[in-house]
Amino acid sequence: MMTATPHVPSATIARTGRRPDDHHIFRCLDSSMYGALAHVTTAATTLVEADLGVSRVFGVDDRMCSRCVVGVNRRLEPELFDALWTWPFAKGSMFASLAVSKPRDGVHRPDEWADEMAFERQLWFRSLERVISIRDILCICVPLDASNWLAIALINHGDSPSFTDADRRRLSHLLPNIARQMHLGLRRDRSPHGDQTAMNAPPPAELPARMAKLSKTERHVLHHLRQGLTERQVAGVMDRSPHTVHVHVKNIYRKLGIGKRRELLAVFDGQPHNGNGSHLAQEAEADPVS
Repeated sequence: MMTATPHVPSATIARTGRRPDDHHIFRCLDSSMYGALAHVTTAATTLVEADLGVSRVFGVDDRMCSRCVVGVNRRLEPELFDALWTWPFAKGSMFASLAVSKPRDGVHRPDEWADEMAFERQLWFRSLERVISIRDILCICVPLDASNWLAIALINHGDSPSFTDADRRRLSHLLPNIARQMHLGLRRDRSPHGDQTAMNAPPPAELPARMAKLSKTERHVLHHLRQGLTERQVAGVMDRSPHTVHVHVKNIYRKLGIGKRRELLAVFDGQPHNGNGSHLAQEAEADPVS
């Protein structure tokens, strides 16, 4: 029985046929999303001891920071790296098919989401198979928000073994952590309030469950806070004492998992007050607090 050798992952920033210049390197290092992408790609690759990991964030215009290549226990030769680096945006590649088909979130083998007639291995992996002999591939798909989602391709090649059902289960357990790390990276890059605000904000997927913990009065207070009212102004509108409103605000922060007013506004940044949002305005009008 073979003894597993510890894997030492190596995430590479960029190569376009030559060494990346300082501008490209610093741009990636300044991107929290890229940092999260490199982190989750390396974690997934290492977890199942894959030879290679290639990832892409869909919905992001910056091609330099929205893809990542990871090699394990080996230095990627220039020809192999160039093939891996261009693959996520190559016409007709597996990633190009993912952009169209958008399979459900989870861990898949490529032929599980492709129609049999449309599955053309030579086209999907042609640029890679000029350099390596692919043994097996697993693909992780993770939705991040309304406009962004992530795909990670894990590759074994040459004499490496195929991935097992146990590998798929282990990766499935990793999905919530991947989604959270990528969400935080995206929020940090987008947030006008700085990294700490973005880091503390709950992911969108967790918001409905946290909102459900609020009492009716707390939801009314939250509605007024989102409109820009101070605690004293909320107290006047709701005919409550400032102390009572302050207690409600503290409870709202605790239940939503935030600590500051600007974090509260960041959580709901871009979300409507009614419609498909939290329905707070509709509730306030339909069911006023006595």
